[in-house]
Amino acid sequence: MASDRVTIVTVIRETLETTLRFVAWHRAMGADALRIYFDDPDDPAIPFLEPLEYVAVIRCAPAFWQSIGVADPGVWRVRQLAALTDGYRAVAEGWVAVLDGDELFWFDGRPFQEVLSGMAAEVRSIRVVTAELVFHRTTQGSITHFRGPVSLSQCTQIYGLAGFIIRRGNGMAGHRDGKSLTRAGLSLKRMRAHFAVPTRRSPGTDIVLTQADRAWLLHFVTLGFDHWRGRLERRLRGNGIGLRLKKAIVTAMDAPLDREQALRALFDTVHGIDDEQIARLQMASAYLGLDVDFDAPAKALFGPAAAG
Repeated sequence: MASDRVTIVTVIRETLETTLRFVAWHRAMGADALRIYFDDPDDPAIPFLEPLEYVAVIRCAPAFWQSIGVADPGVWRVRQLAALTDGYRAVAEGWVAVLDGDELFWFDGRPFQEVLSGMAAEVRSIRVVTAELVFHRTTQGSITHFRGPVSLSQCTQIYGLAGFIIRRGNGMAGHRDGKSLTRAGLSLKRMRAHFAVPTRRSPGTDIVLTQADRAWLLHFVTLGFDHWRGRLERRLRGNGIGLRLKKAIVTAMDAPLDREQALRALFDTVHGIDDEQIARLQMASAYLGLDVDFDAPAKALFGPAAAG
């Protein structure tokens, strides 16, 4: 009989509060184990997690990268995929869920096991579509707002001219592809950030879960302007930003009068949302509004350390 045991695998370099939230949230959802590759071998979260019997802490020092065959660990994507593949192959049974530290699976209050127990035996991999955090431009209430991917025509209808900037991501500033849960023990060529790549010619994803299934991958792509601004230069050097958005950022940074004002305006355009856009996203089945304390599981498990 197939096992519904769930192991979370991630490569992480986040703040202490974000990492503790990630662990506690998925443990509360019923994750049986977490295998965490710390990109910083001296990460401040390690002392909190090493005593937990359900967390495997892997310190990614140079010797570790060498041990799994990473000749040049200087490239983030190379070491991330190598670690995810190593993590997948280390799990013997059940399901392996891969995601980043700024992401949380959400199944409308259901634990992993309730979602997975009804899956047919031939289902090898499930992908959960992304909903990314956005900020209401005028209302600061208890609701946390998330938007999902939309079609290219809907992107223009919902976001107007701003839709051109995030058109490549189907209306998303971050990734649109979601993250996967894959049965352990499959013969894989490698595990990628979003889905497994089999060695044989067959699709890497058998089922995609969306809002219709009461399932989202919540992506806290940014926590606000200061968080976004602080990571901007580093992200511009990577491949995680679409070309049009990257050009818009560079243009704002070259603003002749007030760079910070231009960047704030761009942030509001790309990561802000209003009531009219929410209504249109709802019509497109691409909106999620949650009145949830995402830090509650971490506060209960780790106490003051989770409060920031």
